[in-house]
Amino acid sequence: MPRNYVRKNVRALWSEEDLRNAIEDLRNGRGSVREVSRTYNVPARTLMRRMSSGNLSKEKLGRKCCLTLVHEASLVKYIQNMEKHGFAITSVDVKKLAFSFATKNNIPHNFNIDKKQAGHDWFVSFMQRHPELSIRKAQGMSIARAQGMNKDECGRYFDLLGKILTENDLVNTPRKIFNIDESGLQLNNNPGKVVATKGAKTVNCVTSGEKGETVSVIACVNAEGHFLPPVCIFKGKKKKPEFEDGLPPGGKVIMNEKSAYVTTDIFKTWLQNHFIARKEPGKVLLILDGHSSHCSDVELLDLASSNDVIMLCLPSHTTHWLQPLDRSFFKPLKTYWSQACNTWIHNHPGRKLTRLQFPTLLNTAWGKAATVQNGISGFRTCGIYPLNATIIPDHAFIQQNPDPIPNNENLEENVNVVIPNDADNNNIAPNDDPNNGVNILDDVAVISKTNNTSFEAIAPIPVIPGPSRCNKRKQHAELLTSPEIIAEKRNKKETKDKKEAEKLKRKQEKERKEANKNKKGTQKTKKKRNTRITDDTSSSESELEVNTVESGDSELEHDESEFCAQCGGYYFDKTGPKCDWLQCVKCHNWVHEICTPSDKHCADCV
Repeated sequence: MPRNYVRKNVRALWSEEDLRNAIEDLRNGRGSVREVSRTYNVPARTLMRRMSSGNLSKEKLGRKCCLTLVHEASLVKYIQNMEKHGFAITSVDVKKLAFSFATKNNIPHNFNIDKKQAGHDWFVSFMQRHPELSIRKAQGMSIARAQGMNKDECGRYFDLLGKILTENDLVNTPRKIFNIDESGLQLNNNPGKVVATKGAKTVNCVTSGEKGETVSVIACVNAEGHFLPPVCIFKGKKKKPEFEDGLPPGGKVIMNEKSAYVTTDIFKTWLQNHFIARKEPGKVLLILDGHSSHCSDVELLDLASSNDVIMLCLPSHTTHWLQPLDRSFFKPLKTYWSQACNTWIHNHPGRKLTRLQFPTLLNTAWGKAATVQNGISGFRTCGIYPLNATIIPDHAFIQQNPDPIPNNENLEENVNVVIPNDADNNNIAPNDDPNNGVNILDDVAVISKTNNTSFEAIAPIPVIPGPSRCNKRKQHAELLTSPEIIAEKRNKKETKDKKEAEKLKRKQEKERKEANKNKKGTQKTKKKRNTRITDDTSSSESELEVNTVESGDSELEHDESEFCAQCGGYYFDKTGPKCDWLQCVKCHNWVHEICTPSDKHCADCV
């Protein structure tokens, strides 16, 4: 921390107003210099010097800062501009930026040259001189959300919402405007912040497990603040009756074999048995996000359209500002859920949270979170009911276009100088520069004449590009139950099914060919065992004796594949020459290698 200097003298205790009044009395002849000096507590020599020079501003005493107020005002604007673009800088970045600025502009400084950054004392003093800045904990935002949450996308969404509400006479019927979403709860307790001994090295708190099982909860609420009973999704195949013991009245449990997340079939079941069965006659509006389980199935959209359910899909990556359940319900639900889990662990030491305790704990948390006020405030803050397209604040949108960098000629108009409060004297004139005693407008004129390197030139502001129009995965706000959307999705489904059928057909044809190829076999050879031709020259090649193999008392006839199809020679005949045998790929007969001119076909097939 920088040292807070306590003055040990009485210099310059007068205010600027006292100085002006004293000089006015002197000019009007209301007393001598010494009399006026004693009256306003301004030294006589100061009165005479200021009266002759005409400078009525009070200068700050003490060592001057490295950067002037104009430079610091530009730095403040740069920090705020970076914040608008989603690239807020840290204290280390500010120190390095100040060092680079002073170095590039040849400003005398006492910053750390080895670390190439300003000191901690300078930063603390800089923050004290500019109370509009503070140290904050930043929240991470993905690039997809930064691009998706823009004013054009929100404008199209509110235009479509207003059109739907007007055409279907739902503007003044909040009981027919619903929002549905799902979120996951962990079967584990989160200790959070606790009260412990000051200075303790480690503060431990027992949890149910290292990582708990995830259970998805489907919630639905209308603009009047009335919640539908929750539907919970467990991972598994077999459902036990105990899973629903203690749930909020009307709550259900659905099993999903692969995971605990919602699927198209589960959402269709919820829509038919849980929502349509409870809705009143007439058209109702159901606002939901663009998850594939909500808007990809044609049968689901047909079911909603045939039962007067108007499904409005929110734009991608905008639910953190445009979805009522995300704005006002799920956070308190998870807070009360964590409290209920911690209470259960403290009352049942040594036991583990399981699915059997889930219904009771959810009932406790649901009763506290699913209030009418939370439901109403969600629709109001999202601008759905009452309809208000301007309720989304400007800070919800990441600025995607950089602010124009002011030219040196317009520096006086673009830089807003904030004069800090002095600890010794709170009446510093707005045109006083405590760093060098020069009027700020004169300082601006000096900077305009000298082409100083700006902060934007040292560290350009990053710009997030706008969402690509050709991005096929981008989900815009659309009316899912409109005939055009249903027809388009049906055509896509038919095209996809056709392609999959053709792909399956090609795969089956390929497998059939492979099976036939393996059945027929490839080019094979048989090694002949000691086949010789008899030395009797009187015997002709066409006259061959078919030998029989005797095994015990029985005789076995030889297979036809053991004889050459050309010369009729026996494969195991030891009187013939030693040579390989080939199988014809066309007639599949076996022949001697020397009996055919080809290495793939017999003489007849050639």
